[in-house]
Amino acid sequence: MDKEFNFTKRALMALKAPSKGKAYYKDTTERGLSLYITATEVITFFIRKRVHGKDERIILGNFPTMSVEQARKEALKAKAQVAEGKHPNEEKHKLRLDITFGMMFEQFMERYSKPFKKSWQYDEREVPKFCTHWFLLKASQISKLEIQKLHEEVFKNNGLYQANRIL
Repeated sequence: MDKEFNFTKRALMALKAPSKGKAYYKDTTERGLSLYITATEVITFFIRKRVHGKDERIILGNFPTMSVEQARKEALKAKAQVAEGKHPNEEKHKLRLDITFGMMFEQFMERYSKPFKKSWQYDEREVPKFCTHWFLLKASQISKLEIQKLHEEVFKNNGLYQANRIL
């Protein structure tokens, strides 16, 4: 099969996976839209663009979860964002690099609470009791409003002192 062809559902279903590595193909209909297929038969749509002086591969999604038509629309959106000077993958990069609340709590315990507080056992026991639902979230995903709601809830159920200690 050519390395460049019109992406259709039938054509993508007929693609043969390489024995190892990835095989790359370009769409003839939507300029810039490409895909690669891995040895495990995963087909991924992407575009390549120069963003802030660096050549970037902007992943759009996987086939068949994302249809060919959706991939073409997403490619247009991503190209428009790049033309406006925005980086389509920037949000993903930030989330990936961001620390989770659980990791932040562990660092707090090791760097501050245990070395400098006599009541570090209290922190170790009480924070997980009220905040376990945040431990897997990225710290940037927890809003000020959510923190305020937690404070009000703990205040209502356990009193002002407990609420302020958790805060």
